[in-house]
Amino acid sequence: MKITDSYIFYGVKQYKDSVIFSVENTSKEPLFLVLTDKDGNKEEIPFDMNSHIGMIYYMEVPKSKVKGKNYLYRIGRRVEEDAFAPAIEGTEKWGVHCPKGCIEKKDFEWGEDIRPDIPFKDMILYHLHVRGFTMHRSSKVKHKGTFEGIAEKCEYLKELGVNAIELMPCYDFNEELKTPAVLYSETVDEAEKEKVHRYNYWGFTDGFYMAPKNAYAAKGDGITSFCQLVKKMHENGILVFTDFFFGADKSTDFIKNVIRKWALDYHVDGFRVVGPSIPAPELANDPLLADIKLIFDAEPEKFGIHMGSRTCGLAALNAGFMYENRKFLKSDDDMLKRFVGHMLSCPDNYAEINYMADYCGFTLNDVVSYDEKHNFDNGEHNADGNDYNYSWNCGAEGPTRRKSVINLRSKQLKNAFVFLLLAQGTPEILAGDEFMNSQLGNNNAYCQDNVVSWLNWNDLKKNRDHFEFVKELIAFRKKHKVFHSGVAKRMIDYRADGFPDVSLHGEQAWAPRLDNFYRHVGIMYNGEYCGSHKEKDDTFFVAFNMHWQNHRFALPKPPAGMVWKRIMTTSSGFNNDPSEVPSKDFLVEARSVRLLKAVAEDKKKIKGKVREVKK
Repeated sequence: MKITDSYIFYGVKQYKDSVIFSVENTSKEPLFLVLTDKDGNKEEIPFDMNSHIGMIYYMEVPKSKVKGKNYLYRIGRRVEEDAFAPAIEGTEKWGVHCPKGCIEKKDFEWGEDIRPDIPFKDMILYHLHVRGFTMHRSSKVKHKGTFEGIAEKCEYLKELGVNAIELMPCYDFNEELKTPAVLYSETVDEAEKEKVHRYNYWGFTDGFYMAPKNAYAAKGDGITSFCQLVKKMHENGILVFTDFFFGADKSTDFIKNVIRKWALDYHVDGFRVVGPSIPAPELANDPLLADIKLIFDAEPEKFGIHMGSRTCGLAALNAGFMYENRKFLKSDDDMLKRFVGHMLSCPDNYAEINYMADYCGFTLNDVVSYDEKHNFDNGEHNADGNDYNYSWNCGAEGPTRRKSVINLRSKQLKNAFVFLLLAQGTPEILAGDEFMNSQLGNNNAYCQDNVVSWLNWNDLKKNRDHFEFVKELIAFRKKHKVFHSGVAKRMIDYRADGFPDVSLHGEQAWAPRLDNFYRHVGIMYNGEYCGSHKEKDDTFFVAFNMHWQNHRFALPKPPAGMVWKRIMTTSSGFNNDPSEVPSKDFLVEARSVRLLKAVAEDKKKIKGKVREVKK
């Protein structure tokens, strides 16, 4: 067999009459391809140890010889599955992991599939777990806990206003944890503790990276089900991102090949790539991934990524947004400057992914319902999980019937969503936060494949008013580019429009107080600055008061011929009939946000004022 560059790859490559197997062998021990038919009969075919390029060994086998068979590799006495297997069998049922590589999978018919053209600045990201999103019986989908289940919820996602979903790991990982846990609940006696089987529910681990998870498919065919999901999302204008974790033992070439596979063969639009040694520059500068969006856990500069034209598709997770804005939400000292910085931050060369809750921590509802973590059911005596959640239970730990606490929690949740959806960065919503999903205070539900982690869709009906508020807020953000212009805010009038692009205000207009003991500020957004010179938007004033006391805000004068009207408060929601703010200052109640809009003054009122002046 002639050695050519075409053999430099990992895994399996099919041709008309033959199949080429390629595998890394660092030990130089004898290498065998082990074929197994449907009856369990095995055949070992030795590799020619002279057929290699570096440490990559390859072998060409007639297609008729491998038809209908699974395969493994034997290196010396060690048997290994192929991490680059194009398809996997033996993992069709959740909790059963007996993987075997296979090659006979038909290519998916993509038809006229087109990726939606949505830049980060216009994106509403929605982070979900494939199984947990629809596994609860209240989801009312036909195929619970699957890719098909997500597809059945497509209309719900569109109603909410989501235009990009991010799936937690959905490559074929092993969900079985090797050690059982000792169930230890705060409500369980010592004598009632028992050992229980646990699952790696999240999936941030090694796996068969080339294949979507079969257990997430209604019929056990992960490749087909995943591709059908992506195609349906694209048809409905929704991007699909996936999360990938790579350990330190994974090479740059390995990682690049995996991301390429999912981008090119499965039409994935973007990736959140995490791990101890991610080759971010190589991924960012890969010409095959030039149109693919990449999310890293730090700014591109920290990875040594060269800033060029490619940066339009790069983003960084902004953990500071979550932690510091949670502190501001619960009225901590010295948070006002940081809060303002997060609200206005818009880097020139990459996008920031803002979030108020993530999979590894409290849900947003739990942020306002618990002071402490409650992870006893994880079997680690509540020692796991982050001890610093920057949460506040609003006066009672966990579920309560006290109306004052319930009302305050509702308002705080709305405040948090205003922070998220009116900030300049790309907002990412944790699935279920829009209808007040709770994990009962568990902030590390990595092993909770049960109702703790599964979304309870009954909460959507129970908390419909909260869902409607979030839906309206998302629609408001989409409509008004001044809140997602993609242009860095300078706080100066660099176009000589008469007002700065944004400006800060307080109890005196144009004179904000940002001292460490202040917890309220007003931000005016000039609609003339929402992108290019041709783009115009409305002008808004947003008053944030996270103090436990009411405060008066002085209003800056609106543009000529306009008046300020109140269109939303987190106490009462959006106002369908906006009322004019009559005075030059107005009261904002404790722990709330008010949103004002500059609108053209009523001509009848103007004529009345003219008559009064003449008299």
